[in-house]
Amino acid sequence: YYAKVSILNNLTKFLEKTTDGILSYRRDKNKLNYYIRDFLLFFGSQNHITIDIETYFPPLNFQEKSERMIEILKYLHEEPKTREQIAQHFGISERALSDDLSELQNGSYSFLGYNMKINLIRGDNTYDSTIHPVFLPLNLSEVYALTIGLKLTGKGTAFEDVFNYVSNCIYDQLSTYGQKRIYEKAKATDVHFSDHHKKAYRYEEDILNANLKQKRSQMFAYYLKSGALCEIEYDTAEGIRMVTGRVDLAKDNKNGFFVNRLRVTNHGQVEAEVDLDKVLTIKLVKDRD
Repeated sequence: YYAKVSILNNLTKFLEKTTDGILSYRRDKNKLNYYIRDFLLFFGSQNHITIDIETYFPPLNFQEKSERMIEILKYLHEEPKTREQIAQHFGISERALSDDLSELQNGSYSFLGYNMKINLIRGDNTYDSTIHPVFLPLNLSEVYALTIGLKLTGKGTAFEDVFNYVSNCIYDQLSTYGQKRIYEKAKATDVHFSDHHKKAYRYEEDILNANLKQKRSQMFAYYLKSGALCEIEYDTAEGIRMVTGRVDLAKDNKNGFFVNRLRVTNHGQVEAEVDLDKVLTIKLVKDRD
């Protein structure tokens, strides 16, 4: 009786404190929120009072930590976000969010065996992410297409490095049974899978730097995607040449795009078309536009 009277006399304060408690809860917030909503609806009906359930206890979007962590990675894409913005978006307190951000910031968060890390922009005290987590429940035919199919399709193309990495990652996540089935088919097509790939998010800049140190240039997909100004060294019958410009896939009106040839343009003019197997080095240069 006394508890009921206390709640009725301090209803707003009680609702605010209860809301804070849900936001600070570190386990399944959605379930707790559901129970409290039901209790307060019952409590209000029994005492003939109206409680603004939707304002204080709206349905929560994300139920548990692993789902929330993946959604945080995606939420930080378009522009850096503050702790306050992140906490408000996910319906949790900044105190509860602190553990999530620390885990993501130091790179200890792992999903399906792959470590992921976000960036803290210290001057602005904001967070951003370039990680695009993807999960696909596939049947074995789709797995075949995205493992053996990708490797075969990517050979000699601008996407070979990326296709090989993605297919290796997919193969690595398969069950023992799945790997056995794919491996049997891979042998028939002379396709091989590597178990030495890095089980963590690959920062594009790190890949480019590593390739340059090893005098490799396989990451053509980055240059195609970025539209950045590049310096390309390539072989011709007349000797080695150098061209500067932005790369795209070469194309013609009849056959469309060629995935094994680059078109290099600068200031809207085509400077050269280069077969991939003739490229010796490719690197970013300072934009002079």
